[in-house]
Parts: sequence; C-alpha cells; structure tokens
Amino acid sequence: MKNILFAALAPFLLFAVSCTSEDSETPIPTPTESVKGISLSPRSFSSADFTTFFELVDDAGHYLTWAGDWMQLADSNSAAAVVCALAAQYNYEPAILTSWFRTEDGSPIHDLTTANKQLFTQYVRDFAARYQPPIMVLGVELNTANEYSAQNYTEFASAFPSARDSIRRVSPNTKVGVDFLWETMLGYHGGLFGGVNDTTNTQFDLIDNFPSADFIGFNTYPSLIFADPDSIPAGHYSRIADVTSKPVAFFECGWHSGANIPGWESSEAEQARFVSKFFDSTNSLDPIAIIWSYLFDQQIAEPFTTMGLWNSSTNSPKAAWTVWMDAEQ
Repeated sequence: MKNILFAALAPFLLFAVSCTSEDSETPIPTPTESVKGISLSPRSFSSADFTTFFELVDDAGHYLTWAGDWMQLADSNSAAAVVCALAAQYNYEPAILTSWFRTEDGSPIHDLTTANKQLFTQYVRDFAARYQPPIMVLGVELNTANEYSAQNYTEFASAFPSARDSIRRVSPNTKVGVDFLWETMLGYHGGLFGGVNDTTNTQFDLIDNFPSADFIGFNTYPSLIFADPDSIPAGHYSRIADVTSKPVAFFECGWHSGANIPGWESSEAEQARFVSKFFDSTNSLDPIAIIWSYLFDQQIAEPFTTMGLWNSSTNSPKAAWTVWMDAEQ
C-alpha cells in the first residue's frame, strides 16, 4: 500500500555500509524472542539520519524490511543487499518483500513472460543463497493485482511454487510466502479507498492459490476505513484464523496521527490506542512477524505521511512509540 521508497535509498545505504565494520560480536536474536519490526524508513537521506535510523531499529524489534521490484535482487549494490549486509552490525533480521505488481493499482512492474518468470526464479534463488534471509515475500498485496488482472494474478500463482522451492533448496531456513491487503480482502473498498464497502464480497479464496507458501502475510490499514480504533469491528483480525491454517504475518500495519483529512482526523493518542488494540486483537493468531510501516514520518501521500512512530519534523518519538516498544507479542 505504501509507496516504495527503497530503490532511492540504495546510494545512501552504500555510504552507510562503507563507513561501518561488518564484524559484530552481538548475536542476532532469534525470531521467537520478538516478532516486531519496522520497514526501511529513515527521517531523511542524510548520513546522520541513516545512522540514527539504524540505531533505533533494534528498539523497534528484530526485523527490518525492504520491499521493491524483484529485479533489484540481482544488483549486489541494491538497498535489499545492503539491508542484509548491515543486519549483524545493527542486530536485526532482514525480511525481503519483493513483487511483480505495483501496490497502488495492481499493474505489473514487468511483463509476466516465460523469460521473466525464469529470471524471477533465478534472482530470488541467488539472493537467498547469498544472504540466507529468514523471511522472503514474493508477492505483495496480491488481491490488488487480481483486481487489476485475474490473468496476471493466475500467472504469478503458477510461478510461485518453483520460485519458492528454488529458495528453500539453497536456503532451507528461509520461510517463503505471499501477502494480501486485509481490508480489501474483507470487502472494504469504501472510506479513503473511495469505493463501496461490501463485506459479502470477500476475497478469501485467493489464499487457496498458494498451498506451497510457508506463511500468508497481510498488510492492514484500518484507518483508511474506520475513523477511530474503537470503530474497528470485533473479530476484524481474529477472522484470519478462519481463512487460513498457515502461519500468518503482518508486513505492513499502520494508523496515522494527523488531522488533515476531514472526517478522518486522528492524533498521536489515537495512533497509540490503535497500536495497543492491534496487539490485543492479533495475539491469538501468534503471528511470525508484525511490521509497522514507518519508523519516521515520510513525505508521501495522506494519510500515510503521519503514520511514523517518530515525528520527522521534531525528530522526536510519538506516544505510539512507547506503546510499540512495550507491546509483547
């Protein structure tokens, strides 16, 4: 759902890794100690802000995610590669989210030709062999891709098993899965999505297209539908247990803290309430990962611009940051 920032960050990440040692005596914690994490979202492109960001990652949780075009995985200088290279030093585990489709509208980034499918399998396999990431997602918000083109979605689903198996052969401990946007999967297309809510028109059957996935991931932005955390229906997240028996993860979750959209005004206190409610509501699912979308506010479209746990303007934490750090999952 969020705009992909990470390709633009690669030159700055390369600077960061060139200025630090790759050796670290600090052991990387296991995922069982915490499932929380954050996406690559520094305050700015300056080297100082990058350093501050990486120093905060360990407080945010064990995972740092990169998301982007799968073709970037072939570039050893890409942001994805550098995120993996810095993991030991900054005491996090990298989670790599790559996709064929734009999350804005589901359109393909590359044509799903036979040649490209072969490259896809090669690139994800070679990346996994080199970096051994604990988690790889091979398709992000796939229900959006299905809405754009059911044929494209079906072609990707048919390519997934061989790509997943190629990864597991070279990196047996890497969990490989896919990702869906939870609110639209439930039939919510209204609110800030601009459509009509129809909870009788669910998309749960799309999960069945990936029987070989090690987990099913979800992105969730309920503040695009509900004006207040208390308006989120009971069972909004526990219903996931009814639609898949696989392990689940949340690779993007967020609630804005700004008051710039009439009818969807929020605040830092409201954002903090959502964080608390989210952990309470998902505890029974025992997710393998929970990733908050942004550490720092980003200069992107509303309402995502204020979804950070830190205020970029003041360079200070919001109320939700403390709740996030204290939450146990």
